[in-house]
Amino acid sequence: MISTTVIPAELSPSLDTVSWSEDGQLLVLANNVVYILTPECGIFYDTESANGTSVKVEGENSDLDLKWFRTMVCLEKATPHLWGLDSEDVSTLVLGSLDNRFRSACWSPTGLSSEGYCFLVTLQTNLDIILWSAPKNHLRGAWEKIQDVTEVLKEHFRESSSPSGEGSSNVGTTLGTQPQSISWSKTPETLGPRNSLLAVGTRGGKVAFLQLDEGAKQLRLIHSLHVTNEWVTHLDWAPWTLAAEGANSSILACGTSDGSIHLVSLVVSPVVSASVLPNVCPAKPDGSGLTGMKWVVGQLQKSVLVHTKPGIIGLWPQELPLQVLRLQNQYTCAGSSALSSPSGIHYFPEQDVLLLILCDSSVHVVYQVSTAPTLTPSTDATRVIPSSLVLSQKMRNICDKVERLESGGNLDNSDLLVSSGFTVLDHFGFGLWAYEARRPQDFEYRAQSKHRSCLIGAMLWEQERYGDVLMEHFVSLLDTAKIDVWRPPVSVLRSALFHLRRAEIFNLVKDRLLGLLAEIQITTSDNLWLSPELAATETSRDRGTFEAKFRKNLMFSPSRYRAMLGFNIANACGRYHQNSDFQTMAARLMHEIIRDRCNGLLECVTAVLPQLSDADRDYARIVAAQAALQYGQTDLARKRALETMSQIATQPPQIVLRADEVSETNFAPTALGGIARLGEVCPACQGDIVLDDVAVAVEILTRAALTSAMLDYVAAGGGFGDENVFGVLSESDATPVAEDPYRAAK
Repeated sequence: MISTTVIPAELSPSLDTVSWSEDGQLLVLANNVVYILTPECGIFYDTESANGTSVKVEGENSDLDLKWFRTMVCLEKATPHLWGLDSEDVSTLVLGSLDNRFRSACWSPTGLSSEGYCFLVTLQTNLDIILWSAPKNHLRGAWEKIQDVTEVLKEHFRESSSPSGEGSSNVGTTLGTQPQSISWSKTPETLGPRNSLLAVGTRGGKVAFLQLDEGAKQLRLIHSLHVTNEWVTHLDWAPWTLAAEGANSSILACGTSDGSIHLVSLVVSPVVSASVLPNVCPAKPDGSGLTGMKWVVGQLQKSVLVHTKPGIIGLWPQELPLQVLRLQNQYTCAGSSALSSPSGIHYFPEQDVLLLILCDSSVHVVYQVSTAPTLTPSTDATRVIPSSLVLSQKMRNICDKVERLESGGNLDNSDLLVSSGFTVLDHFGFGLWAYEARRPQDFEYRAQSKHRSCLIGAMLWEQERYGDVLMEHFVSLLDTAKIDVWRPPVSVLRSALFHLRRAEIFNLVKDRLLGLLAEIQITTSDNLWLSPELAATETSRDRGTFEAKFRKNLMFSPSRYRAMLGFNIANACGRYHQNSDFQTMAARLMHEIIRDRCNGLLECVTAVLPQLSDADRDYARIVAAQAALQYGQTDLARKRALETMSQIATQPPQIVLRADEVSETNFAPTALGGIARLGEVCPACQGDIVLDDVAVAVEILTRAALTSAMLDYVAAGGGFGDENVFGVLSESDATPVAEDPYRAAK
């Protein structure tokens, strides 16, 4: 099965054209619009709005299709920056202002926006940098412009070059302000996503580092560094590693216009310090210019810097000599050329193999990346991943099938398939790439509105021992030591859930998978004890320690996150295949997640109890009641919850525990193991509020709030015949339970 999605726009080949976010959304960068696509894997609501077509291939599976939720970011129509007002020197001329388009884009780590999602940063040909934020409905909602980052760069460099704080129009300041490249780092291991950095390379050879201001939710420039006298055209971050005293370190690779690469060492603790590494140059200046650059994590967690120039690929493992390989032409059509620019680089760590896709849709496979890189495959290597020529022909054959479906004609030797971007859905051979068929030798002009690209998803090779490989993947995902708690579970499980939809694959692994999920238990010791003295401290170091523990208790612990992954797997299997065993397993895991989250929240509430206002104490009392009434709650945790309620309540709370436990087969996530009368009265109906079922309680409060709004409106002189009188509450507001507990926590 071949999945196809039409992109009605012109795409420019680059490594940034197609890229994944940590939220599991796919970016497709067109000239005048950025498409943001979300695969429907693991999403079980509003599925009718997902679109995409599929091409059936004889002899292949018919249920391996992929549909997408789609939204977009449009090019800003506002007046771009007028660089000529800053300097009239010819070196500061910006030709991109004549036809302003998107040039590149990058994702931030997840959890930074006000809704808990990723930020998107775009760089335009006019050298404008814009920060975008996702809405509540990140699947289909319109993204919002948050900040013009170029203004931040201008203000900083003008103040640094002028002691009086007035603007300066000299050439050096303007070149140092004009951005050429952007790259956002991953989340530092011990500091959280808000300590990640956006790096901006400029024409003046400077690199500026920006960080999110937690209060204003905007970027602020915290550090800048002069790296070279050339333009900084490419940037990419190496993975973070632990340094001394809990700090995190990384290396930023800076590619320049003369073809050289400089390395900048950064340490975040959380204060940022940066320095250029001397006498280390992965690529020397040769005047040819870089066409692409990317860090990959090889075997044994060794980082390898991959860069491309016309006709060659260079691989630089840290502390080892540079390996340069000359690309061979893959003759799939008359326009094939090994000198083409790259549109995708992807590394497969299990096989130690790297795929390089050029914009002529040719594939070049590099074997033994971590040890002795070579383009010549061995017999054993081609059993797992085919050779370069086989993959190149495979991609062209897939595109030929799609062209026959779309236009009714076949591709011939004159048709060049321009590949604009490439990535993968998983490590099992399912590739995603955007292409457009052209005939450059005809010198045919095509208006921008006539360009139509196609995003294709298809298996490039078949896996041997499919079930065993998939189970090894699940074991690795559920390994607590390797868990990244900052990524949403649906994003982590995207590829696994995609393959589990296939009935034949599910039947291969269901028994072993069910046994693996049964081993998942939440470790209660993950919830850290928070002292009230630490909560009341004024020193920044102690406050930072308290905030880190508070954040871990409230949202993230490795064992709870592991249970979230298991819940999403069991929930998907139960929904896709109507399997009662997996539905029961999903209910058990959801029950444990809610109970553990209540206990973690109780620890946080108890620690800050002396600092709470009277209004906040009502919320704390409800939190303690929910923790006390959870099914399967330990006696120690229930006793602690009752003690907290006694400290808050003006009168002793009435708690009645149920004698019978709810079975896992009919478990309702919102039901509690008892009834609590907290002495609260509904302000609208004057009824006693009973905490028994969270969903019912929310619905009662919603109806009461609506009743109160109606009475207030009538008292103010309104009539019931007016339209849209009670538009304050919607059906979505009355839905208290989220399907993904991670999103509920965020």
